[in-house]
Parts: sequence; C-alpha cells; structure tokens
Amino acid sequence: MKTFKELIDEVLSIGARRAKSRQMKMMNRKASVQKKKERNQMRSIDMQTATKRATKQARKVVMQKVAGKGKNIADLSLAQKQNLEKRTNQKISKMGGAFKNLVKRQVKTVKKAHLQRKKDKMAAKAKGKE
Repeated sequence: MKTFKELIDEVLSIGARRAKSRQMKMMNRKASVQKKKERNQMRSIDMQTATKRATKQARKVVMQKVAGKGKNIADLSLAQKQNLEKRTNQKISKMGGAFKNLVKRQVKTVKKAHLQRKKDKMAAKAKGKE
C-alpha cells in the first residue's frame, strides 16, 4: 500500500484520475464507511491525522496561488489539473521549510475545526435525545 506522501506526490493520468474518482464514490456510499466517519468525528483528533489534513489544506493553498487568484480549480479541465499538480509539486519543493511552517499553522486550524464539529455533533445528539 502506498504511503500518504507517495499518494500526494503522485501525478495521476486522466484515466487514473477518473478511476480513482469512481472508486472513492463507490467507497463513500458504503454504510460501513459512513459509520466509521461518524465514529471518527466523535473522537479527538490525533497529531498524525491533523498533520495529514493540514498538509492537504496547505497544498490546496499553494495550488490556488499557482493557479491564480480568480481561477476556480474545480472548473479546470483534467489536463489543466494535471499540469497544475506538476507545477504545485515544483513550487512546494522550492518552498522547503516555508511549506512545513504553513503546515504547522494549518494544524492549529484543523484541530480547532475538528473540535468545533465535535461540539456541534454532541449538541445535536443531546438535542435529539430530549
């Protein structure tokens, strides 16, 4: 199985991207996956998971900078996204320590957001039982 780092750095071809999309959609429909997500939202987040999420967010920030302010990444064609991924990987490797600092800052926001979602879920559950 590939590590998170390998998956992030991997540039997918158009066919592979579509296959991965179908695979994720099928997986997210399963009741077991939905229950697992629900359980994980109620648990406190560990540092490894927070760092993983923060890395994804920091990567999105860099990707948006590379793409340009006004551009919506979701509206880009598959070939443009593929090119954008390559340029983002180059930019991140040039950033070095600055990217790590960006990830560290994002970890704090990820933890706060998770805590807030957890509180909201708890409040909704408590309200539902009344």
